[in-house]
Amino acid sequence: MRFFVLFIFLGVLVSSQAQVANVHIVDQAFYMPQLDRSRRICIYLPPNYENSGLNYPVIYMHDGQNLFEEVLNYGDMEIDETLNNLASQGYKVPIVVGIDNGEDQRTNEYVRGERDAYMQFIVETLKPYIDINYRTLSDRENTAIMGSSFGGLISWYGAIKYQNIFSKCGGFSPAYWAFMGNIWDYMSEQGFQHDIRFYQTAGENEGDQYILPLRHMEDSLIHYGFNNVYSKVVPNGNHWSSDWAADFKNAYLWLFSDYAVEINPSPNSLVPPYTNGFNDMANQPVYTRSIEGDQVWKLANYGNPQPCALISGYDGSINVANEDWLITPAFDFTNVINPVLQFDEAINYASSIEAEQSILISTNYFGGDDPNSSTWTKLNVTNRASGSDWAFVTVSTIDLSDYVGEDSVHIAFKYISTASSAATWEIDNISITSQPVFINTNLSTNSNMILHPNPVRDVLNIESENENYITASIFDLQGRILRKHKIQEQNLINVNDLKKGVYILKLKSSKGIVLQRFVKQ
Repeated sequence: MRFFVLFIFLGVLVSSQAQVANVHIVDQAFYMPQLDRSRRICIYLPPNYENSGLNYPVIYMHDGQNLFEEVLNYGDMEIDETLNNLASQGYKVPIVVGIDNGEDQRTNEYVRGERDAYMQFIVETLKPYIDINYRTLSDRENTAIMGSSFGGLISWYGAIKYQNIFSKCGGFSPAYWAFMGNIWDYMSEQGFQHDIRFYQTAGENEGDQYILPLRHMEDSLIHYGFNNVYSKVVPNGNHWSSDWAADFKNAYLWLFSDYAVEINPSPNSLVPPYTNGFNDMANQPVYTRSIEGDQVWKLANYGNPQPCALISGYDGSINVANEDWLITPAFDFTNVINPVLQFDEAINYASSIEAEQSILISTNYFGGDDPNSSTWTKLNVTNRASGSDWAFVTVSTIDLSDYVGEDSVHIAFKYISTASSAATWEIDNISITSQPVFINTNLSTNSNMILHPNPVRDVLNIESENENYITASIFDLQGRILRKHKIQEQNLINVNDLKKGVYILKLKSSKGIVLQRFVKQ
């Protein structure tokens, strides 16, 4: 599969790739009083950290040299790239604090005589510093510790020792075999104090030295009452950063399943009106995905006026099977009413327009190579091109009011060709228009829905006798959306990361939308 972004630079189709820029050095020589030495500390901040005003969970990770870059041949776990990609897909991501290892002191700090002092440094010195200087969710439910190899071992040790601090622990190829003393006696001595989610993996090619203790540890944790344990032997896996990097996404999404699955508003969503005549692509890109075939969407010197977007499965001598998508940027329909879509098109050599040139809409597409992995709904489009000439027609307006309240709406033009049928499809002048709507701060209470407690400090409870709400969105009084997430069965919304103030809660159900005001203390 290929990914392209259309830009009008000499009519050439070029690719675009974002640069990772949200990893910072906290201190090149952060003093560790418990060990009387210094260490480099790095921090990953979520892409929207500077502007969101929100507080975030924190993961503390060891072997900082190989978390965000490749230093001294340690390899690169690509933590920053993985989390940025997840954020671009709508997942909520945490802060990650990377602690460089001490190289010559690594074994002593992670495995042997200095492991207690090292963990005291994290808990008593580093964590308080991070909580004071960054917007964190500092409670144990939002604090995790993770690492690989010896780093996986010290993560387990720290989580068991400080069960009042950490609620999540991840270990990639944890070196349980290297534990100083009897690891099972230590497990028995500490026992169960607070529930912890444990994620641990070993590579198939690492052999019994890693796999057998992993299985034994899984049994031991469950025996002592830790019921949230995920263990996996990775097929053909090895003891190397690239293997751990490939598994980090799964580990994060499992450990932070309650937090990560909340849907973020798309940071790049556009608010109508929107018009794209393919002559200002530097400011209004349109994305393409080529799923099958060598032919792709491209700019062409046709249209009304020129240029337009064009796709054809005819390569000059034969018809070629293709599947190609032309996808708009995300649109924010949160504060608009009556949005409508319209565009110009010309189609020639078509055999079945409805089957081979379709227009779709999605609210859960967040990028990625294959749009088929998202949910798309076919739009009913009338007054379409004839399919047998080059004449451009303007289709009838398409009502999108069913999607009011959604903050990440994509429109796609999906092209299909086969070995027996390969039309030429030209698209121009895509437009979305609407009327704005503003939040009314004088909202009356809906008789069928109760929010409590209100004012609220941490968790907001929704009670309703006749409604099953699907999603909840929170706005400030200027109508700006701050967050959106799916409603769980318990109808609870965690708002402890919001600043004190007045907010608007918008609840969406199959019957419509309800707005209610609440106060965050």
